[in-house]
Amino acid sequence: MAAVAESLDKAALSCRRRAEFILVNMDNRSPDGTRARFLAASTRLPKVGLQTAPGILGKGANLRLLFEYAVAQRADAAITIDADLEIVPPEWIDTFLTAVMDNGAGIAVPLYGRTWYDANQTNQLVAPLVLAITGQPVRQPIGGDYAFSPAFMRRILEKQWLPGAQGFGIDPFLVLTGLEGSDLVQVLLTGGKFHSWRSDTPEQIEDEFPIKFHTSNSTLFTLLAAWPQACGELPSFPATPEIDRSFEKPYDLKLMRAAGELGFEREAGNPEYAALLGGAAAGPPDVDDDIWARVLVTVLERARSGRLSYELLEAFRALFFSRVATVQPGLHGLSQAEIDQHVYAVAQAIRKRVPSDV
Repeated sequence: MAAVAESLDKAALSCRRRAEFILVNMDNRSPDGTRARFLAASTRLPKVGLQTAPGILGKGANLRLLFEYAVAQRADAAITIDADLEIVPPEWIDTFLTAVMDNGAGIAVPLYGRTWYDANQTNQLVAPLVLAITGQPVRQPIGGDYAFSPAFMRRILEKQWLPGAQGFGIDPFLVLTGLEGSDLVQVLLTGGKFHSWRSDTPEQIEDEFPIKFHTSNSTLFTLLAAWPQACGELPSFPATPEIDRSFEKPYDLKLMRAAGELGFEREAGNPEYAALLGGAAAGPPDVDDDIWARVLVTVLERARSGRLSYELLEAFRALFFSRVATVQPGLHGLSQAEIDQHVYAVAQAIRKRVPSDV
């Protein structure tokens, strides 16, 4: 946290725009000392540490707190940067501010490169599904790094929030609100996104992932279930810039296969697992584009009928890891353009299964 605060301090102070900046940390009163480390960081810019009320948890709750603060301060813009980034290129600040303050964006979302083993939810689930249903090629819809105008922040505060939006569902909630208001823009951010390593073992993935997966996807599917189905040919994603591959870390391709095995062991007896897969399986299945598209559309239809249950999402989570284990070896060594093509192919597979008049 201190390193990110210091990087942001340098980035903001090197910004070409003459502006007054405040570094803000939002915290759910976590016991790990994050807020203290942030406030103790060596920065020249002023810092503010905001905390949600006792018992109020979630990423979305933190962002609501930021929006309330920024609106009360009459800020011209707010920028969010993930707290686990290892690099914050200085030009990101200028790019974000230009989009919001000069070019009329309500929300600016990033267009940056990611490593081949990163952004699995983005690549296999959120980006292709948003494109297939809305017809909008938002390449990084849950990137976490955004900029917001005052008008957008007021609008988001006035909306009725789904329960999942208080947690990790905030990202699809923000992005789909931007698409709904036609004031979302994608901005090219150089350097790529590199964040600290998260889970090293399948057991750590099991501990970390459920609440993220449930809140994010319950929100995503609920919102898309009510979205008017886009018609016509799907537009291509904007070109993603290449990353500096020297920042890539060693990655064990067996990790997601092991996570898929754990998921199968946990969910094989869940009737929802067989229903999503289209039949019983003797072991963790290989999930190709066609099978995966059927799974996604089935979950979407369940959301449309108000039957997005915990049991369904758990079965879906297990199949997600099997999907990643199936495709990840083929992504190794691909260019950003080739990964974009892979994500676009998933969107096309989804579109083929979704009637245009839904």
